[in-house]
Amino acid sequence: MAKEYQFNWRCKLPDQLVEGDVFDRFDDESNTLDLSCHVYFEECGFYIIWNPKGKDAGVLDLVQVWEARSSGTIKDARILYDLEQRGAKEPIEERTVWITYGQDLVNVNSLFLIAKTAQIAREWRYLINELIRNYKFRHCNPMISLQKHWKLLTLSTNERGKIPLRSIIKTFASGKPERMVHKCLTDLGLAGDKFMVTGRVMRGRWSRSFRAIYSCGTARKHKHKEREELDVALFTFEKFLRLYHKICPRTEVQELFVKLSGQKEYLTRDKLINFLNEEQRDPRLNEILFPHFDHDRVQQLITKYETDDSYINQGKMSGDGFLRFLMNDENSPVFLDRTELYQDMDQPLCHYYINSSHNTYLSGRQYGGKSSTEIYRQVLLSGCRCIELDCWDGNGENKGEPIITHGMAMCTDVFFKDVLYQIRDTAFARTDFPVILSFENHCCRSNQLKMAKYCMEIFGDMLLSQPLEDFPLEPGVPLPSPNRLRRKILIKNKRLKADIEKHQMEQFLREGKLDEEDEVSETPEVVGLGEETASSQMEECEMTDDEHDRESSNASPAPRLANTSHEGQLTTQSSINHPISCGRLTPSASRTFASISGPCGSRQSSPRNSIDSKSLLLAAFGGDARKYRGSQKQSSASDVVIDRSNSSRSIGGRSPRFPFRHMTSSMKSSSTSSPPTGGRNGYGSGSGSGCLPSTPTGTASDQRAHPEHEHLTPVQENVRPQIGDLKIPDEAHPELKQTNFISKLKPLGFAKKQQQTPPQWDQQMYLEVKEAQSSGKISNILQLGRDKRSFRRPSAEPADHSISAALLDAAPKRSSSHRASKSKKPILTKEEEERIFAEYNYTGATTTIHPLLSTLVNYTHPVKFSGFDVAEANDLHFHMSSFSESTGLGYLKQSAPEFVNYNKRQLSRIYPKGARVDSSNFLPQIFWNTGCQMVSLNFQTPDVCMQLNQGKFDYNGQTGYLLKPDFMRRPDRTFDPFSESPVDGVIAAHCSVRVISGQFLCERKAGTYVEVEMYGLPTDTIRKEHRTKTVPANGLNPIYNEDPFVFRKVVLPELAVLRFAVYDESGKQIGQRILPLDGLQSGYRHISLRTESNMPMTLSTLFVHLVLKTYVPDELSGLVDALADPRAYLSAQEKRKEALHNMGVDDNDIVEVAPSSTTNAASKKDSNKANKPDAKQKANGASTPQQQSQEIRPSTAVSSPVVGSNGNQTARVATEASSDNRYKSEPINLSDLKKRRAL
Repeated sequence: MAKEYQFNWRCKLPDQLVEGDVFDRFDDESNTLDLSCHVYFEECGFYIIWNPKGKDAGVLDLVQVWEARSSGTIKDARILYDLEQRGAKEPIEERTVWITYGQDLVNVNSLFLIAKTAQIAREWRYLINELIRNYKFRHCNPMISLQKHWKLLTLSTNERGKIPLRSIIKTFASGKPERMVHKCLTDLGLAGDKFMVTGRVMRGRWSRSFRAIYSCGTARKHKHKEREELDVALFTFEKFLRLYHKICPRTEVQELFVKLSGQKEYLTRDKLINFLNEEQRDPRLNEILFPHFDHDRVQQLITKYETDDSYINQGKMSGDGFLRFLMNDENSPVFLDRTELYQDMDQPLCHYYINSSHNTYLSGRQYGGKSSTEIYRQVLLSGCRCIELDCWDGNGENKGEPIITHGMAMCTDVFFKDVLYQIRDTAFARTDFPVILSFENHCCRSNQLKMAKYCMEIFGDMLLSQPLEDFPLEPGVPLPSPNRLRRKILIKNKRLKADIEKHQMEQFLREGKLDEEDEVSETPEVVGLGEETASSQMEECEMTDDEHDRESSNASPAPRLANTSHEGQLTTQSSINHPISCGRLTPSASRTFASISGPCGSRQSSPRNSIDSKSLLLAAFGGDARKYRGSQKQSSASDVVIDRSNSSRSIGGRSPRFPFRHMTSSMKSSSTSSPPTGGRNGYGSGSGSGCLPSTPTGTASDQRAHPEHEHLTPVQENVRPQIGDLKIPDEAHPELKQTNFISKLKPLGFAKKQQQTPPQWDQQMYLEVKEAQSSGKISNILQLGRDKRSFRRPSAEPADHSISAALLDAAPKRSSSHRASKSKKPILTKEEEERIFAEYNYTGATTTIHPLLSTLVNYTHPVKFSGFDVAEANDLHFHMSSFSESTGLGYLKQSAPEFVNYNKRQLSRIYPKGARVDSSNFLPQIFWNTGCQMVSLNFQTPDVCMQLNQGKFDYNGQTGYLLKPDFMRRPDRTFDPFSESPVDGVIAAHCSVRVISGQFLCERKAGTYVEVEMYGLPTDTIRKEHRTKTVPANGLNPIYNEDPFVFRKVVLPELAVLRFAVYDESGKQIGQRILPLDGLQSGYRHISLRTESNMPMTLSTLFVHLVLKTYVPDELSGLVDALADPRAYLSAQEKRKEALHNMGVDDNDIVEVAPSSTTNAASKKDSNKANKPDAKQKANGASTPQQQSQEIRPSTAVSSPVVGSNGNQTARVATEASSDNRYKSEPINLSDLKKRRAL
C-alpha cells in the first residue's frame, strides 16, 4: 500500500521570533512612532504582533508580508534624527528591519522596526524571510483558518489587555443582527465586562466675522461611552467554535449527516467507510496508489476528529466530529502534494510553462503610467520567472545612462542599474529556478556597453554569461533543464552573427572601442540566424589558458589588486580574475577600462564568449601595467572601498568570476571644479563611449546608493524623451505601425491661452512655449519638456520629470482659485488618448548591438520568426521568437499543430497587443493550449486572465515552472488544440459541480451568487453559463443548494482548470479560486477563496459537491452502469420483474436480451428536444447521433444474454429455441438470385 501523504503547513518557528525583542516601530503610512515596543511572532507563525505602551496591540498577517530587508526611507527628518540618536554607535540602515506588505503588487506599505543593534536586525531579517519562503501556509484548511481568526481576536487586545467585544461582533455581524450575536455570547458565558471610556469632544470657534461679538473660546466636554471587553483566558477556541455553530449553523452539513446516518446521532464505522469509498473517492484512481479506506484508517480518523471518548471507543462519529473532518486536510479540494515540488525538473527548458510578465516596470497604465523599481521585487517574489526591461538612452539630466521606460508613451523613467539591484536581491528569494531577463533594447552602443557591464558586476556568478559545456549552442542540442540552471539569470537580447561578433570583440579588446563607421553599418549584422545554415552560424574556436598567458606575457606582469572583505580589512590578490573599478583614471584609460573591466566568459569558450580578465585589463591600458598602477594609486588615494561578496562555484565547475557585489567611492572634489561623484559603483563622470554613469546631483547619487529610495528622487521620473522621426518600425508591435501621428493631431485641449507671462518662467521660455502651442504640433511642446527642464518652478516636493509633467508645465498657468478647481482634470481626454494610440508609431528595438552585450546571450537568443518549416530545418533550440497576441492568434488559426511542434523544440513568448492601453490582459489559456512557454501578462492588473495565471502557477512549489503534458513534449506525437475528439492515450473526463453553500463571504449584508467556469481547450471551455441564484442580504452563510453544473465531456483534463467566483448583487467580485482539474478530488469539499490578487481570504469558503469520473457516450451509458455495478443492475431487474409478475405476466413470457441504452438514449433525445444544446454545449462534447455513432460503435460481441437469478433454466432454453425458430428462413438459392438480377 502506498504511503499516505502527510501535509504539514506549519514550519518550526525559531524561539527568537516567538520570544520577541524590543524595537522602535515606525509606520510610514500613518507616520506614527512607537518607542520600545515588544515585537514577537504568534506561536503558529500566523501574525507579527507589537505591543506599544498605553496603546492597543498591533497585528500584521504574515500572508501579506512580501519581504524583510535592510535600510529604508523615513521621510520625517525629526523622527529619523531621533532614531539615529537612540543607536548612535551603528548606522540606522543596519539596525532597521524594513518589512513591506500589502494586498496586491502595486499598493505596498512599509513597517520599520529599528533594533538596538545591527546583529539583532540581521537575525530578524533572515528569519522572517526564511519563514515567508514556506508557501504551504497559503493552503491552510478551513479549520486552521478558523483557528487563525480566533488567534487574531485574542491578539487584538486593548490597552487593558482584554478583547474588545465589538471585534467579535464584527466577525459575525455580516448576516445576523448584533443583538443576536450578543445573545449567543451571553448564552456561552462570554457577555464580557463593561467599562467606561472618557472622550473629549471639541467645539469649534465661531467664524472670524462674529468672534468680536460672540466670544465663545474653546469649550471641552467630557463624554462617557460604555464599552464591553472580554478576558482572553475565557475565550478559548472551543468556545469560539460553539459560537460559530450557534450564529452560523451548518444546516446543509447536518442534512448530509442525517442522510448518511439514517436519522441517528452518529455515524458507524461501516457507514463512514462506505461514505469515504463511494462519495469521497475518485473512481478513476489506482487502487494500489490510492487504496480504499478500511476499518483501521477510519478508526484513526474517528480518534483524530471525534471529541466524545465514548464514541471513539465504540467506533462512532458525531455530527460535530463529522464537520471537523470535512473542514480538515483529509478533504482538501486538491491533492495536497501538488502544492509541493512534485514535477520532473530535468526536462529541457522548452518543456515547461514559465510564469512571465509584460512591461514589468509599469505599476499602472501603458500610457502615461508610472515606472517603478519596487514592482520588480513584488513580481519576482510572487513567482514570476521572466521579466521585461525596456531599455532606452537617458536624456537631459540622465544623458549617458541607460534607463527603463515605456518608450514615447509619457511614462516615467527608472535607472537600468537600479532595476538590476532589485532583481539581484529578489531573483532567488522564493525559488532557485532560473530567471529570464527580456531586454527590449533601444540604447546606443555606449549605453549597451554599460548595460553589459552592469549585468556582469551586479549579478556576478548569478549571470549565465556563456553556455554550459554539456549544452553547446549547436544544431540539434536541446536546451538545459531548470535544474541545471538553478540560481542563474539568462539574458534575452538580440545577438550579432558569430563572425561579426568575433571581429568586433577582437577590435574592442585591442583598441578599447569600436570603429565609428560600425555605428551605421551594423544593421545587417544582427540576425536571426534562422535563414542561414548551421555550419556558418556556429563557427567557434578555442582559446586556451596558454594563449591567454602568451598574450599577457607581452605586457608587464599583472598587478596586484586591492580588495576588502566584508569586515573591511584590506586584502590582496596575486591574480586578476574579478572585475574591479578604479576611482579616477586618465580620460583615455578611464573610458577604456570602464568599458571592459568585467569579463564575460571563462576559459575554454567560443569566440562569442572568450574574454579573459587579464586580457581585458591589459588591453584597457594598452599593454602597459604602469598606467594601471598609477590609476590604482589614485584610487587608493581617493578612499575607494570595495566590497567583496562570498564567491561560489558556477555551473559546470568553473571558478567564480564576479565576487564583488558593489563598489562605493567618495571622491575628493576640487573647490573650483567638482565633477559629479559616481554612483553605487563609484565611477567617475565622462561622456565617452566607455564611460560609466555619472551622478548629476546629490539626490541621484543617494538613489544609486539606495535604489530602494527611488520613489523619492526626481531622477526616477525622467521620461524617454525622443519623439520625432521614427525610421524602424518594431517587429514586436506590428499593430502600431503608423506614421507621423504627431503632425496629424490637433491641439489636445490644453488650458486657454493667457496673455500675461507667468512669474515662474523667464520671458524667452514663455515665448518658445507660446510659439510651440501656436504651431499646433504637440511634438514641439514635448521637445520643450525634454530639453528645457529649467523652466519648472522650484518646489520642496519631488519633481516629476515626465513628459506628462512637461505638458502640464507647458500650459500657461491660470489663477490659483481656478487651478484649485481644475487641479484633478486629466491631461488628455479618453478620445484624445485613443486617437494618439490609433496613430502611434512604435520605435523598434535597435539592431546595432555591442559585442560585449551580444556575448551574454546564449539560450534565449531572439530571432525574427521566418516560419515553422525554417525553424524546423535549422533545428536551433536556443533560438526563440516573440509574438504579439494578435500575431500569435494568426499563427494559431493558420497552423496550430505546427505551432505546437515548434514549442516542443524552442521557446516562444506571447505579449499583449499595443492597443491594451489600460494594461488589460488576454486569455493565457489560448496559448497554453499550444504549448507557448512564456505567456506574458500585465501583473499590475488583477483581472480574470491574471487570476488564471496566478492560480495555475500556485502549484508545484510556486516555482514559476510547470511541466507541459506528455503529448505536448514528445516529438512523435501530433496534437491539434482545436480537436474535439479525445487525444490518443488521454481519457476524457466528466465533471459535475454542485454549489451548496458559502461561509463568511462578505462583511456586509449583501446578496451573493457564485459562477463556475472551466478553462481549457476550446472544446472544454465554458464561460458565463453556470451561475447560482442570488441569496439576498446574507453574506455570512448563504445556502444555494443548486442543481449540479455538468461539464459532460472534458477532452483534456490535464490542461483544464475550474474557476469559482463569488460576486455580490451589484456584480462586484468578492472572492475567487482557480483549481486544476487533474488534481481535483471528488466528494464534499470546502474551497477556500482568494482575493482578486490571489491573496488568501481567512474565513471565506464555498461548500461544494464534486463528481469526477470517466466520460462515457450516451449510447454506452447503460452498458457501463451494468458493468460498473452488476448487483445494482440485477436488483433493478428483479424489481421490474416482480412488478410485471404482479400485473399477471408469467416469467416464461419474458425473453432475456442484451443490455442496451438505445431506449435510454431515445428518451433523452425526446426530453432534450425542447432544450436543444447550443454551439457552445456542442463544443463541450454534445454531438449529433451521427457523430456519436462514428465516435464509438458498440461491439456485436456484447450481445450475449444476461442470465437472470430466478426462473426455470430448462423452460428458458426452450423458450429461446422457439424464439430462434421463429426467425429462421429457407436457404437462398444463388441461381435464383442471378435470374432475378438481384446480386
